[in-house]
Amino acid sequence: MNIQGDCAERETSKIKLYMKTEARSMFFMLFQQGVQVKTSVGLNVRSILKNVFDITDEFIERRISTILLDGKVVDDIDRAIIKEGSTLALSGAMPGLVGATMRTHSAYESFRRAITYQEKENFYPERIGLFTIKLFNVLTHELAPTLLKKGIILHTEQLKEMFLEKERILSKYLKKACIDNNEVKPTMLIHYDRYKGMCLMEIDFSEAENDS
Repeated sequence: MNIQGDCAERETSKIKLYMKTEARSMFFMLFQQGVQVKTSVGLNVRSILKNVFDITDEFIERRISTILLDGKVVDDIDRAIIKEGSTLALSGAMPGLVGATMRTHSAYESFRRAITYQEKENFYPERIGLFTIKLFNVLTHELAPTLLKKGIILHTEQLKEMFLEKERILSKYLKKACIDNNEVKPTMLIHYDRYKGMCLMEIDFSEAENDS
């Protein structure tokens, strides 16, 4: 997955954070709201899941219970195509009848035909593009760290709001911050004047762990 590649048209800044592992959870709420990734689009859901998250077919089958593409349940991940601007939502097992009904390949899928995804495109060209990913429940903990390391794209105002809300946690666990490859003070993350549009954010937890 090449997130950093030709991003200039979409993002105005690149933010790189070096943090202690304990701070991972402060970023999880971003994935419930939805973050963008830059990768090849025009591929089926299975291919993109493996490409973006570096996961196996076994993980997909065992851990991802519900897959929504543009708000509709995907049963055939080898046919459903992710396109530029698509929204892909992933969830682990959910309790109750609703959870069972929304599950991929559910025995109750006949009850949700109106919201079952049907691929209408016979051909969609493969190219580099942006789409949105949302993660819920256990999958946030299992998959979000991979994307945080590779890089996520989000609106700078969304990021500033989170930094302001989590300022105490940020000051405790942040070891180093860089904006456009220049090291900055942690307070700059909240008050940076050049924040506008979209930005690419990467987080390195491993280096922080080795930093005394």
